[in-house]
Parts: sequence; structure tokens; C-alpha cells
Amino acid sequence: MNHARFALVPLLLLLPQQTPPAPRVSLPVEWTLVAVVPPTPALSTGIALELSRAALGRGHLDLSADPGVDHVRVHALLGAAVSSPRWQACQDLFISIDGQARRRARLRPALVRMPGGVYDAVTADLTILDVRAMARAQSVRLEVCGEQLPLPGDASARLADFVERFYRLGEFQGPAPPAPLPLVVPIEDDAPAVAVEPPTPA
Repeated sequence: MNHARFALVPLLLLLPQQTPPAPRVSLPVEWTLVAVVPPTPALSTGIALELSRAALGRGHLDLSADPGVDHVRVHALLGAAVSSPRWQACQDLFISIDGQARRRARLRPALVRMPGGVYDAVTADLTILDVRAMARAQSVRLEVCGEQLPLPGDASARLADFVERFYRLGEFQGPAPPAPLPLVVPIEDDAPAVAVEPPTPA
């Protein structure tokens, strides 16, 4: 009889009971604001341009480059503080040197809104050869949307300094390459070989 009583014990009491899951706790999320600052170019210069419709009567041509990374490209920013934009729909920047068309560069809009107006700006990619030609010229004229923007007389000195620093910063700074080995060439078929020093590069 006692065995029969133990047989009536529910099987559920013999099974291991599962622990209920712990309630989820939402932790507060902390946000950190990080200012994204564009890298400072290794080389830059600026030239003021006469522009009658500008708020201060002038615009600016800013050139920047990083010769250690790109040995050719020069970034150009052309802009002016005005009441209403005019250059944003333009697609090309024309550069004339000594009265001859030299360069046609594709423009990219870079408008900046300000209180009371905008900074009507466009950017383009030039080459160091373009800037060198501008530095050596007697006259340089930029054209955007039909507006003529001649460079002032003192721009040549600024551009020449930019070109000189560009080439200096772009020079190889590593160890000097090993000296070339002498070339061994025979004078005649039956003559012994002689060592000939290679020509020294200019």
C-alpha cells in the first residue's frame, strides 16, 4: 500500500523547475558630440580680387595643396560675400594667361549662407603646372559665368612663392638611393672587359 501512495506523486514535482528570465532594464544612452574638422592643407595662399557686386568690393581666390600626398593637384576656392548667389549654376572656370585661353576647369558649388546674404563660392581642381604658368604670366584673368576677374599685379609674387614651396614640400625626404654600379662592357670581342662609370645625372 505504501508503494502505491508513492506512485501517485505527480511527475511534475520531480521535474526541475525553470527560472523565469530576468526583466530587461533599459540603460540610458550617452551621446558625445564630435566636431568634424577638415584637415589643414600643408600649403595654402590667398589672393584678393576686385568684384564690384561683392559686399566689400572684392572676392578671394584661395589655393591649397598637399604635395606630400598629391604631387600634381591644387585645390582652388573662388568666393565672395554677396547679397544673392550667381556662380552656383556655373559649370566651368576659364583661365586666360597673357590674353590666351589656358585652362578650363570643372566647377563645384560650395555655397555658404550667412546673415544678410551668402558666400557665393565655387571650387575647382587645378594643377601645379597651371599655377606655375599663372605665376610667370604678365596678366591672368579668371572668368566665371561671364564675370571677368583679373588677378592683381602682386599676385605673381604670391603664386611664385606657392609654386616654390609646393616643389620643396613635394621633394623625397627618405634616404638617398645607392650609387649606381659601374657598367662592364667589352671594347672588342677579343679584348678584356673594362669598367665604365655611368654618366652623372644632371
